[in-house]
Formats: sequence, C-alpha cells, structure tokens
Amino acid sequence: MTRFNVYIDGFNLYNAIYALCDQKLKLSNYNSLASSFSRNGEKLNRVCFFTAILTWERDKQQRHKNLTFALNVFADAMRDDFHRAVLITADSDQVPLVRSIREHYFHKSILPSLPRQKEAGRRWINRP
Repeated sequence: MTRFNVYIDGFNLYNAIYALCDQKLKLSNYNSLASSFSRNGEKLNRVCFFTAILTWERDKQQRHKNLTFALNVFADAMRDDFHRAVLITADSDQVPLVRSIREHYFHKSILPSLPRQKEAGRRWINRP
C-alpha cells in the first residue's frame, strides 16, 4: 500500500487561517486536513506539525523551524518512510528541499501545497 506523509508549517497555516477571518478554522483537525490529500489506495502514514515559538529573536526562530522542517522531510525520504509527501507551507525556503528530493529520490512524489493567501507564490512549485 502506498504511504503518504503530510508536513504542516504551522506558522504559515495560522496566517492563512487568520487572513480568512474565520475563527472556527483555528480549531482545525490536522489529521482530517491531512487525510483530505489522500488518493485511492493510499494510507496516511504520518502528520508532522512544525511551528516556531515567538520570542524577541523571531527571525532566528523562523529559520530554525524552516531547517527542522526540511531536515525531517529529507530524513523521512532517506528512511523510505513515504512514497508521497505533502508540504503545507508557503516558504520559498523549502525550494532546495523539494529540488533535492526530486533529484535524489526521483521515485518519490512531493506535493507542495500553499495556504490560500499565498497563491501568487505558486511559481516555485513547478519543476525547473
């Protein structure tokens, strides 16, 4: 059975929900959200949620969150933990991650999925 993992950038998702001005979305069930990406014959293997704790050093915390996100996805690809990965993030910082997995693990599928208010940044999703 084909396995898929979903990796959620909590900061980006929160900002997308905030921009929609719908308070009930803040209580979203992340497993349900992840399951909505399922294709026929796939099994949801793992949902990973990443966020930064807000401090005075916000930029430093965001960089740490982005690095942790990328390292976890790449490590899971190396361990053959998924056949397909869904990345819910709007960070262009993840472009090298997507390219690297597509280059080294070409048999794996990577689906970047942008939170709604970031549709204009969709360009980076396409393969070079």
